Amino acid sequence: MNTSQPVTLRKAVFAIALVLGVWPLAARATDVDKLLKSLEERRGKVKSLHAVTEMVIRQPKAVRKNRFEYWELTSGETRKTKRVGRAEILEKGKDKPRIAESVSISDGKFQWSELPGTGTKTIIKSLATASHDFGGLHDAMRGGKARTRPGEKLLGMKTVVIEVVNRGVGASSKATYWIAEQNGIILKSRVTSSDGSSVEMDTSVCEVDIKIPESTFVFTAPDGAQVIDTTTIGRNAGTGNSP
Repeated sequence: MNTSQPVTLRKAVFAIALVLGVWPLAARATDVDKLLKSLEERRGKVKSLHAVTEMVIRQPKAVRKNRFEYWELTSGETRKTKRVGRAEILEKGKDKPRIAESVSISDGKFQWSELPGTGTKTIIKSLATASHDFGGLHDAMRGGKARTRPGEKLLGMKTVVIEVVNRGVGASSKATYWIAEQNGIILKSRVTSSDGSSVEMDTSVCEVDIKIPESTFVFTAPDGAQVIDTTTIGRNAGTGNSP
């Protein structure tokens, strides 16, 4: 059997790939995918987490500053979470920002979320859904080119940086994520768009595998609050002062 032709063909394909720059890009994409999968696996092994993050969202008509405090407790397939947020929204042409506060608690089965800006306390009860820390990164990678590089230490943890550039017709964006190597937690991110909008996220507190009381994830409706139970829609409407 003559094996020289396949070898020659492979060399020719490789040479063309090098000239066009296709082969190195494919290799880098594969490396990024493997790295991301490994980081997600490490994130899934985190048993408990307490974090505080600040986020600034700049848009042409408004600037929104968010502060979130977050607790998480995972046991087996059940993940319990609590998120307390405060937002300052300064709209263009306004002198003072609008304040919006929110609370969301999940016991792994149900989730209770305060609906901000309704004037009265309105709580939405729904079935708990699994959150995905890497959702935005996956979305960016579907249509963009990704690369990695070592990052600086943040909160005493080594980080790896994943950078994704998207170039479309008339628009482009760049997303950069700093992810802790040891536990896969996203500690910092920067997203910029060609329309002038941007999102900046920084973590100021990150405590991993600490003791968090189960009572943190017990929901109690505030006095006078209206609870809209979406889990009973179609059977019996649920509003009242208890979950």
